[in-house]
Amino acid sequence: MRTYSEIVADYERTVKETNNVLTALRPCGARWWGYAVSHRSFQLLVGQLAPKPNIAILMHWVSYLCGPTGWENQQLQVSWKTGQPDDTNSFEFTLEDKASEFCAIGRALRVQRDVNLDDLSRDYWRFSSDDLPSDFKE
Repeated sequence: MRTYSEIVADYERTVKETNNVLTALRPCGARWWGYAVSHRSFQLLVGQLAPKPNIAILMHWVSYLCGPTGWENQQLQVSWKTGQPDDTNSFEFTLEDKASEFCAIGRALRVQRDVNLDDLSRDYWRFSSDDLPSDFKE
């Protein structure tokens, strides 16, 4: 099992890399790919289904979601805060595009670049136990 410090370092790298890709894909559109009420999980696709480039973003334990379901010239940015030291329950991720008035806030984030959604395994949309806030673990 990963340590708190390893989880924080992974998320810091993921957020930085995701923002770099989102900046490179500014001319592309964004669209909701899915939302599961029971799991409070949200999927967003930026770019084309195929061919590449694109980025698929999954957010779990979504507490806030608003804005258009699809728009062109996305200006998305990911931010996050860790909250209490050594407490993965306090993580909060914000995916926001102020120009389009889109915002999603959740507690776990997963990203995959250049994905062919036709070939995408359902396993991609699942989290390992290391990705779960501790109050969701069995």
